[in-house]
Amino acid sequence: MRGTDLMTSDEILEQARKRFAAAEEWERDLRDEYREDRRFEAGLQWPTGKKEEREANGRPALVDNPLPTFVQQLTNETRQNRPSLGFTPVEDADEETAKLLEGMARHIQYDSQASTAYEGANHCQVAGSFGYFRMVSEYADNETDDQELKIKEIVDPLSVYGVLRPAILRQKCRWAFVFETITREEHERLYGESAAFLSFAERDTSGWASKDEVRIAEYWWIETKQKTRVRMPDKSWMDLDDVPEDIWPAIEKTRVVEVDIVRWCKTNGAEILPDTETVSVGSSIWIYAALGAQIIIDGKAILLSLLRFMRSPQQLINYSESRIAEVLMGQPVSPWIGVEGQFSEHEAEWKRAAVQPVAFLQYQNVNVNGQPAPPPQRNAFEPPIASLSAFIAQQVDARKANSGIYDASLGARSNETSGRAIQARQQQGTQTNMHFGDNLGRAQEQCGRDLAEAIPRIYDGTRIVRILGEDESTKSEWINKAGPDGKIEYDLSAGKYDVAVKIGKSYSTKRLEAFDTLGQLIQGNPNLLPTIGDIVFRNSDMAGADQIADRFKKMLPPQLAEDDADEKTPVDPKMQAQMQALDQQNRQLTEALNRATQEAEAKTAEIASRERIAELQEETKRILGLAKIDSAEGIELLRQETAQLSAKIDLYYRAGQADADRQSQSARAERQAQSQAAQPAAGE
Repeated sequence: MRGTDLMTSDEILEQARKRFAAAEEWERDLRDEYREDRRFEAGLQWPTGKKEEREANGRPALVDNPLPTFVQQLTNETRQNRPSLGFTPVEDADEETAKLLEGMARHIQYDSQASTAYEGANHCQVAGSFGYFRMVSEYADNETDDQELKIKEIVDPLSVYGVLRPAILRQKCRWAFVFETITREEHERLYGESAAFLSFAERDTSGWASKDEVRIAEYWWIETKQKTRVRMPDKSWMDLDDVPEDIWPAIEKTRVVEVDIVRWCKTNGAEILPDTETVSVGSSIWIYAALGAQIIIDGKAILLSLLRFMRSPQQLINYSESRIAEVLMGQPVSPWIGVEGQFSEHEAEWKRAAVQPVAFLQYQNVNVNGQPAPPPQRNAFEPPIASLSAFIAQQVDARKANSGIYDASLGARSNETSGRAIQARQQQGTQTNMHFGDNLGRAQEQCGRDLAEAIPRIYDGTRIVRILGEDESTKSEWINKAGPDGKIEYDLSAGKYDVAVKIGKSYSTKRLEAFDTLGQLIQGNPNLLPTIGDIVFRNSDMAGADQIADRFKKMLPPQLAEDDADEKTPVDPKMQAQMQALDQQNRQLTEALNRATQEAEAKTAEIASRERIAELQEETKRILGLAKIDSAEGIELLRQETAQLSAKIDLYYRAGQADADRQSQSARAERQAQSQAAQPAAGE
């Protein structure tokens, strides 16, 4: 919809019902094939009713199902290669903020367990031809209005409508549904049942409501609104409504643009449920489709899973193995054939030989007429199992060819002997099916672009956010906060950022590979161990590895130790300012101590005691050492020690002044006494 006015509730509902019907019709065949693929993965591979019919007649209906192994071969590869969102600054953005956004995106994925969402979508994509994941905004907790972004799994792809068509046709998704089915009792408890709903439920034939159940849909739709933009004297663009009146004469240019507004509500088909209608902060619908191979024929879309063309050979294998079992079950034990009279006196032994092995069998070597007779022989019959087995082998090869995954990829031994050759053979299956991973990466990249757009709007105030580093270490950082110079630090609303997805192994996997590579390097050159020993053990999972790494680090040559010393963790700007202020105060106290010491040395021998001066100097050094502690506890301890030092200096200074005054008074009194004693002598 285009224009300046948003849609009314009645218009929303009417349009939602029509859109759901259209999506249901367009996606019907794709969803049917998805169900059949997943049934085969689950081992439900016999045509409807056939297995029950065979079993009712006592005939075997076997299922030999290796299909989950083929699926896991690809999905486990995705588990090893985790996505990493890279942010590149453009249009007045800066590198530091881009790194902060990358850390925030990593933490959002970690905190919301996004790997589960990606893995679930990938599994549905490989096994059924399409899967989904989504992004949502939630309150951080019950004690704040701050919101956080989360990436969530959509467990059942068949609950989503409206996303497949634009995803296949490379178009922007402009409406979507996510359904859940609840009972009528639950619906009445949560939302009540209005007259409008009851009337709708009685006449509905489209599947929204039945006697026992109600379908609740999360419904997204995009409305396009026209907005006037003006170019300011500084060449920047601003919304017309935000332009100050005194700037109007300087406006250079105006243009009308279309802005997408994403709206959301919950509906039961008859009404918008209470307190559910809202407007999203982004310009896209946050549902992402991971697709299989795509084919469009005569305008009709076809999606292919890994299992799609494995279904036919898999059924033939099941039929053949069931036939072999049936033949073996119906094949009687081959009977012994002999002339009449040969088994007399030994009949029980020959009957027992039909069901259990015996060491030997005796027989009469003449017939009933007393004439010599040959020993009894079995009437052997070989069922056609060999031909059925050869046919099964052909279908097994067809199953591998249709999947592109051969024995080497599944771990079977092959003719290759070198590690590189074996790895190359194992990667053939991955290369054949890498379109699954690429399509998942495109969905993750779109999610990353929406993250870049949503983060400045969700995290829009001065607050502390958590950052996850590439080494999976966490820290906290202030955003949108004014610094001492008035400049906003980490202003997320400034500038724009391009987003790219990098697919690679997780940090843990990289660390283990680094440990293995460094270990091989040291085996070839043991002299490297003292130089890189700390790095080697930092990448080890063994118990005590960190302590060993610390000891190696202490033994590093000075030049390497200096390089490591330069790589310190940055301190929180607020804490850094407090430390600088305290450091300046300590320097002032040190100068006061020096002055007090000099005055004390000049005025009194007692206050000039070397032990007391040394004590104060050592205490000053200790306090200055505390100033280097990068923690809130260290700062508080530094304050306490500074106060104590100040009081001690003041005490020593006052004691020195008092002693000096006493010495001065004593000397003055002594001079006066001497002067008085000398006056009579002068008179004489």
